Formats: sequence, structure tokens, C-alpha cells
Amino acid sequence: MGVTRVLLIKGLKDTNVAQYFLTFHERITSQFSNRQSKAWHILTKLFRDKNSATGIPKLIHSLVFSNDVGKVYCLADDVMIEAEHELETILSKLKNLWSVKQDVKFEGYSYNIGDFIVRTVDARHKGMLVEVEYLPTTYPHAASSILSDFIDLIMPKDADIVRWDEKGDNSYKKVGLSEETFTRIHTAYQYMTLFKSESLL
Repeated sequence: MGVTRVLLIKGLKDTNVAQYFLTFHERITSQFSNRQSKAWHILTKLFRDKNSATGIPKLIHSLVFSNDVGKVYCLADDVMIEAEHELETILSKLKNLWSVKQDVKFEGYSYNIGDFIVRTVDARHKGMLVEVEYLPTTYPHAASSILSDFIDLIMPKDADIVRWDEKGDNSYKKVGLSEETFTRIHTAYQYMTLFKSESLL
């Protein structure tokens, strides 16, 4: 596990998303020869509290990566937690307390490119989500400029990109995460904030 950066390529309304994926795939495989792609996906659910005393339902946002078997990442009341996958099963069975408001599967591909892994998923009508992971370090500050340079290298020049920003309301510290050492839960938080800010769910 290294340090990741998640972003959304927007502006695909007039472009077939499947064709855009193909174009991006060809760009990656031609620019970095002999790079094989592997299918991967993200499962995300939004659980809603059915018995809120305040009248404002509480929400639990869960996320599962297909390459991180057995783990589920949840955001509830501005706290990020990592748990075993059984947590989702338990919440789903507590039908008198929690209901599944949304259940979405985002599918795509991953590419191993030297010190980097590039993962893409179809964000439906909103565009394409891209996750770039830099493997040699788990220190966000050390990886920041390297990730930015690599992202600029692989992104189409005319792409309308929404980059995840750790400042302000999206700070790791706000949800109880370390700002010095990066883990997979940090990646999950990046996805969740983009899901919310860009209305992907």
C-alpha cells in the first residue's frame, strides 16, 4: 500500500463512456508498453437510520474495494472506521434500525505501471473516476508532487478534472485519520468525499 490520489474526469455527457474508457486504456497501454489491465470494482452502500430521535436520519456510508478482500470502510458522524466485511451484513440484517438507501457498484480496470497503479471506474453519467497510487512510500507529503506530475502525464490535456483536495472540510484530521501515514482508509475517504461533492450517488 502506498499513497493514492483520487480524481474525477468530467465532461463526458456528449461522449460514450465505454468509448472513453477504451481511449484511456489505449492511451495507458501505448504510453507504457506491455501494461496489462485487470478488472476491479468498488461497492458502496448508504445506510439510513430509521429511528432517529432528532427527526434527521443518520447515515452510514460504506465502501468495499475488490482488491481489499474482507475489509469495509465506513463514514459515520464525521468518523472513518475500518472493519471486517461482516459489518455490512449485520447492518443489512437490522432492517428495523437501518435501511439501505443506495447500493451502487462502480466497475473498471487497474494498470500496474512501475512504481504506480492506476485504477479507473465508470462513474456513470458523471464521467470516470481515476485513482493513482504511488507505491514506494506511505508518507503523503513525500508523494504529493510525484503523484501530481504523474497524473499530469497520463491525463488527456483537455480533460475537465476534479481533484480531491485534503484542505478545509475534507481534511483527514476532521475524520480522525493520520496526516502523516497513509493507509487504504484514506483512499476510501477520498472516494466518499468525491461521491458527495459531485453527487455521484
